[in-house]
Amino acid sequence: MISLFLFACSSQTLVQGTVQDIWNKPIEGVQVQMEKVDQSTQTKSSGTFSFPAMEGTMRFRTTKEGFIPSVGESSYTKGESPSVQISMYPAVESNGFWMVDAEQYTPLKASGVTKKESTDQRILGLYDVGKAQTNKPKPSFVFRTTLRKEQLQQLDLELHRLSFIDKATFNSLTGPKEVDIDLWVPEAQAKFVIKDLGAEDHFLIEISDPLEAGVYAFHSHNVLNKAVNMDTVNLPKELLMGFPFEIK
Repeated sequence: MISLFLFACSSQTLVQGTVQDIWNKPIEGVQVQMEKVDQSTQTKSSGTFSFPAMEGTMRFRTTKEGFIPSVGESSYTKGESPSVQISMYPAVESNGFWMVDAEQYTPLKASGVTKKESTDQRILGLYDVGKAQTNKPKPSFVFRTTLRKEQLQQLDLELHRLSFIDKATFNSLTGPKEVDIDLWVPEAQAKFVIKDLGAEDHFLIEISDPLEAGVYAFHSHNVLNKAVNMDTVNLPKELLMGFPFEIK
């Protein structure tokens, strides 16, 4: 049916499209649906497809197993040669934060929040900051979760730059005492935005301003805030975590 439709419209101008992943590699076998037209087609090995062009704005929806659905647009006026390029994010393997690297995703390893405290002092931080690294000052992340966007906003998700504390002086009954800390603790907050990716369980996190070289971590519910009493925080253990990465 598709071939007959295209043959009948062969005299028409075609809109030429390409579907690639976020690393600019063509994707074969993507189902492409042109809105307002009861026809669909699949991309070739080169990631290309075509439809008879329609005047005005044309929208194309793409789907393929293992990828997050995407949408592309192209406008056409007679005499033009319309084209559209659509980018698709591969679906990630499991829940969590996945950094978009040059050629693949890198998962951020969850690191439990550790506390060191005395009767009047408390230091909260991460002992292990993992191995996720990037040279990009504005990295992006795919975040997969079972939470709805409204629930995600209630997490109070934050991103902080961390600094390493080797030792600290705590007060004791016999006077000040130097204590081994060996923790990465929050230093300065960094801004980011969360965007929909077209799938209920996948979101895109984009850093707002370039980050300086250093170690950073996502966390929620103020779990790295030293004013929080972790013994009374009513949170599941899996939320008492930071998700660190390093800007080289």
